[in-house]
Amino acid sequence: MHKDNHQSPLAISYARAILELAHEHNEVDVVAEELRQLRQLVDTVPMLHDVMTDPAIGVTERQNMFKRVFEGKLNPFLLNLLLFLTEKMHLGELAAISLAFDDLLRAEQGFLDVDITVARELEGDQFNNVQAGIGKALAKQAVLHQYIDDSIIGGVILRVQDQLIDGSIRTQLRQIRQRMLAAQPH
Repeated sequence: MHKDNHQSPLAISYARAILELAHEHNEVDVVAEELRQLRQLVDTVPMLHDVMTDPAIGVTERQNMFKRVFEGKLNPFLLNLLLFLTEKMHLGELAAISLAFDDLLRAEQGFLDVDITVARELEGDQFNNVQAGIGKALAKQAVLHQYIDDSIIGGVILRVQDQLIDGSIRTQLRQIRQRMLAAQPH
């Protein structure tokens, strides 16, 4: 239902290291764009994905191939990342590293992804007002990802990182029912 914000600790560690290096060399925008392009290339070119994951290709052979293909065309940090991931047998983490990098960069820039579940779609000014209100409450630039679930009847369910705030009418009715049942004499 919502975007999975749970990347592996390994992917987050690599992403942090790349972000720190990019900051040190004032190349954050370049690295961010090239990392996204690399992720997209791996996702859309099946042959590249196969080469990256084929166990029949040795570490040295794969590293030499990356050097031939990407040297001079890819930021040196990212080429070194590919070579290091190859050596450590973590090439399968590349997409997760890229996504973690994007999340870290967006958080650094003050953006925060918020999943909002509503019974009926919020549109136009209503959507903008809710987004502004959530952003103000969180002191961040909220980026809403809206999901529709008519079973909640009304109200909203918010997911902010790992926190769930359930203000749905369905939940409120369930809580009232539980209190009424608990108050009944046995």
